[in-house]
Amino acid sequence: MQVLVREQPGSEPRLTVGGRTDAGVHARGQVAHLDVPAERAPSVTARRLNGVLGKRGASDVVVHEVQQVSSAFDARFGALSRRYEYRVRGAGTRRDPLTARFTAEVPRELDLEAMQTASEQLLGLQDFTTFC
Repeated sequence: MQVLVREQPGSEPRLTVGGRTDAGVHARGQVAHLDVPAERAPSVTARRLNGVLGKRGASDVVVHEVQQVSSAFDARFGALSRRYEYRVRGAGTRRDPLTARFTAEVPRELDLEAMQTASEQLLGLQDFTTFC
């Protein structure tokens, strides 16, 4: 995305994303902000950004919407919430072809009760800043 704006002389855009994902991890509804000079803002469209991303081989990234926001907006620190979903499939369960790319496979049966008990500590408002 920075490339689209950088094509113009004298502009050095700054991209900030709402969160990070590891390789092989997908994010739905990811928010980002791109600081651009006001005169360039009208030319930064979802269509143009998707064109640049496609040319650069980032076909897994799709921009759905572009909107102008206050200069005080910060995609990373302004999030009101984040929701994480982890998919794990144990031995003996049926593979779902629609979610297989996003599902970790474990070669043994899962102890769902133990997993539920362990995950209860993660529910609610938590301070995970040490992981940032």
